Amino acid sequence: MQEQGKLGQQVSASEITEMCIEENIMMPGLSQDKHTESEGKKHLDRTLKKLFEDENEFVLEGHKAERDLVAEDNSIGNRQGRQLNLG
Repeated sequence: MQEQGKLGQQVSASEITEMCIEENIMMPGLSQDKHTESEGKKHLDRTLKKLFEDENEFVLEGHKAERDLVAEDNSIGNRQGRQLNLG
């Protein structure tokens, strides 16, 4: 995230997953055959759920992560999603 200049910016789990795949970064606990965008996002969502628990922020290895609920407009209407702010 630091090399991509994304620290301190809001990113989605999909964006993190895409970056991992593009940069050939293996996600811990995810097998090579499941290193796809859809499986990676599911895995990251489960991992983040455990890290956040019932809070809206956590600190891991000196890096603070916060999550916000955001509304997104798309072709099928409005939907809510979570954005992460990693710093």
